[in-house]
Amino acid sequence: MYKAVVLEVVRNAGPYQVPPVIEIDRIGGVINTPDGAVSVEEAGFPPWFVGTKLLLFLSWDAERAVFGTVGGPNAAFEVDPEGRARTFGKGPLAAKHNRRPFAELLTEVKERIR
Repeated sequence: MYKAVVLEVVRNAGPYQVPPVIEIDRIGGVINTPDGAVSVEEAGFPPWFVGTKLLLFLSWDAERAVFGTVGGPNAAFEVDPEGRARTFGKGPLAAKHNRRPFAELLTEVKERIR
């Protein structure tokens, strides 16, 4: 489970207000075993780190009261040090936008879904 500060909501399709800090559920975490704690992650979808700026496409799980990415790594773009969008997704849209200038991607997303 990750906690994220929401910088901007491009579109809220739900009947609720998105709070300034949200919880995002992802596959993986820390598992305690008899030999000690083991960190596991979703194959091909490395963990996020504190301070990483992300563009996420999320859905709301009302039963569990958490957000989740729509399509796993295909719905998550991080900003790399050169200001480009980086994704670990392998789907066609993720591949199309990987390494694209982040500001350009964000502008296109806003134009298409507002």
